[in-house]
Amino acid sequence: MNKKKLLLTLAVLGFTKLGLSFPQPKKTMIVSDAPPTNQSSYYDYYKQQHIDFSDSLGIWVYKFDTTTLRNSESFIKEKIDNKQVKWLVNIGEPGLIRLPFLRQSIFINAGDSLRINFVNNQPVITGKGMESFNLQLSIFQYQNDILKHLSHYVKIKSVQDFTDWEKYSDDKLEFILRQLDLYKSKIPAVMYELIKNRAIKEVEFQRTEAYLVLNDYRVKNADCRLTVSDMKNIADSTLNKPWAKWLRNQADYIGDNETWYFYQYARVQVFNKVGWNWEADNFNTGAKRNLLYYQEIKTLYTGLLRERLLQFILAEEIIKDLGYLHPLTKVLLRDYYNQPGFRDYKLWMRNFEKTAAVKYNFKDEYEVIALDFRLKDINGNVYSIQNFRNKITLLNFWDNRYPSGCDSMALALQRVRQSFKGDTNVAFVNVFTDADKDKWLKAIKQKEKFELGILNLTTGSTNNDMLEDYGINSCPDVVLLGVSGEIAEHPVPDPRSDNGTSLINLIRTKLAQLNDGPYLFYKGDTLQMDYIIRSLPVTESSVKNKSITFQVSTDQYPNTFSVTLKSSLQNEPAIYPQPEKQLVLSDIEGNFDAFRKLLQANGVIDEQYNWTFGKGHLIFIGDMFDRGQQVTECLWLTYALEDKARAAGGYVHFILGNHEILNLSNDQRYVQEKYKHNIILLKLKYKDLFTGDTELGRWLRTKNIMEKIGDVLYLHAGVAREVNQLDLSLQQINDKVRPHLDNRDEFKTNNSQPQLMALFNGKTSPFWYRGYYKGRDQESIIDSTLRKFQVSHIITGHTIVADTISVHYGGKVINTDVHHAEGKSEALLIEHDRFFRLGRSGVIKELIANEQPITMQYTR
Repeated sequence: MNKKKLLLTLAVLGFTKLGLSFPQPKKTMIVSDAPPTNQSSYYDYYKQQHIDFSDSLGIWVYKFDTTTLRNSESFIKEKIDNKQVKWLVNIGEPGLIRLPFLRQSIFINAGDSLRINFVNNQPVITGKGMESFNLQLSIFQYQNDILKHLSHYVKIKSVQDFTDWEKYSDDKLEFILRQLDLYKSKIPAVMYELIKNRAIKEVEFQRTEAYLVLNDYRVKNADCRLTVSDMKNIADSTLNKPWAKWLRNQADYIGDNETWYFYQYARVQVFNKVGWNWEADNFNTGAKRNLLYYQEIKTLYTGLLRERLLQFILAEEIIKDLGYLHPLTKVLLRDYYNQPGFRDYKLWMRNFEKTAAVKYNFKDEYEVIALDFRLKDINGNVYSIQNFRNKITLLNFWDNRYPSGCDSMALALQRVRQSFKGDTNVAFVNVFTDADKDKWLKAIKQKEKFELGILNLTTGSTNNDMLEDYGINSCPDVVLLGVSGEIAEHPVPDPRSDNGTSLINLIRTKLAQLNDGPYLFYKGDTLQMDYIIRSLPVTESSVKNKSITFQVSTDQYPNTFSVTLKSSLQNEPAIYPQPEKQLVLSDIEGNFDAFRKLLQANGVIDEQYNWTFGKGHLIFIGDMFDRGQQVTECLWLTYALEDKARAAGGYVHFILGNHEILNLSNDQRYVQEKYKHNIILLKLKYKDLFTGDTELGRWLRTKNIMEKIGDVLYLHAGVAREVNQLDLSLQQINDKVRPHLDNRDEFKTNNSQPQLMALFNGKTSPFWYRGYYKGRDQESIIDSTLRKFQVSHIITGHTIVADTISVHYGGKVINTDVHHAEGKSEALLIEHDRFFRLGRSGVIKELIANEQPITMQYTR
């Protein structure tokens, strides 16, 4: 056979992130004869990637970046010229390449100049760097030569197979150590450490995977006599050998960004601690399992390895598996950011968080968690973000090089501080950025600028990482931290522009959000009231039949409104006569300020929350729950307004949306983290808050999913063809749904009860359907609905299609869902057969369809 020569010249630029010393940058060229076809193992891969290799060849190049979870990958493809191909390689630091004739990637070092000849179709390496290359080839070849009857650990089918694999692993590790010892004096230290780490890690990874396969065999085969205790003993004896411990005890992680082995080992430890019992109380959900894995990683590992594993489990497992809005995701992210050191990794995670929030359409819920800091006070005491947990904290950044601006900010903040004097839930902190200690100490002593008791801290210089982390580009600047350690507002309303009024209102809003409830529970002859006041739980009891009035927080601390408990509750009718005026809105989602401002601005309530809408009807068409910070307050305000409206001859309608249904059936996927935290304080389960044994739960169960008021049909989402085809009246539809609000999942796909399936299925349900705004050929369906229920218009929420109230299908459909959380609140007014858009300052404009005002017209 003719000998084919391959000239391979490699160079890698300097690399210091691993704490090792590397050569200076060098650019090199790889020059190669085309290898034998039957050696080109990745030709099939070329085909899969639609890469033409008939006249060209390519190599994969992997760059290391220790702050990310993946090596960056590039593919360099060059033309074959006279049976040779040239590649320019410049990866900036030691890394990996994958050549067309090798299935494994190879570490390369700066300045390598390799010549590869093929003898009997096998590569023979010469030139500078040959020792490192040959060492890796010998390690790869061992598995191919030695392992005969078990081609892969996944084929373990018995205890004997595992025993054979364990012996193979020990033999391979012994061989690797001999080879490493043989080459140690011949290769650079950086290459030795990289190859050693990677080779041992691969052995231990496969050993761990084989152990998991053995357990899978144990579970699936009744004749296997291995017990849980046996599995623990096997783990102790096979997974904790000296070199495995050495690998896991490396504080400074060295390798190719592959952390899976370390993560799997942590999981194995958790499995054994819970006795492999997936139904255990602390292990029976994905959230509980991830929490245990996270805690095990924190315990097992140290240094950079620990940091990378925490980064891995948060980004690759928890955010993806549990979801960005899951309460455990938020809790663990905050815990991670509170871990000291490794700032670059924290910044990477923050960016990943933001990207995930956008990707999964949760950008409105994205909150910037404040990174930890270490600042000293005048006496040298060190403060961190932990000192301000469970407080609303205002950080005033001060630089004495700019005395005019900082003095004016301090003066404006005096009124803000005075407004919360004595309130232990609000902290005011001055953060000095001066490098000159004498200057900031002198400034503090000028008592006219600072009230006694205010905390003064210093960054020590303008180069402190905290300034970049908190987005401080100039001074003065003010940041408001929330009780959970998030950056609640930055920039804040400048107190110098309005004497602090807007900032005071903002802090009052944040304080109001610390309250929750009350939740009223019927317990025999008594009524138990549980609520949260300033993040502290309170429980009271009253005689059940006694007249009860209580106060509920608003969005402006310390303002409240009164609620009197109703003497009785009855199911709502489904059909109402035409009122003189109607105000319609939807999808408030816990934004009490938007709810209040719309009602007050448009004459529905006054500043004391009294009904001022006369004989008019207030119609809310679904989704008061989830996402916002004051869901309970919104519910109680609606509850209270019902009696006040009836006393004046008016009426309040609360039509259930999909989020009401989700909460009544204990689906917590969109529940705001605040409420998950509060049930822990109250020692309750979330499902307890709205059961039939609670006042809010009973009240919500009296509500409808569809109502006809005058000549208009109101519902949250829309009416699908399948609902039109039901032989049910409007009242019958509501009566059909009401008994099953707690167990909606039972009927989503239950073909044995087609009526309930049509009413609960996400594609057809009146509180889920999106066909009006995302489907085609809806006009005939809409016309059928108008005829079926004898109405002229259908008014919905549920789907945001514009920033305003919007008209569709020539006025047959009107949508009221808008971005309340972004300050774009609107409501619909129907008065004297005319339709108007309302904002927070009153009427915006009359709604027009086909260039004519929309009027009430009966449609058969």
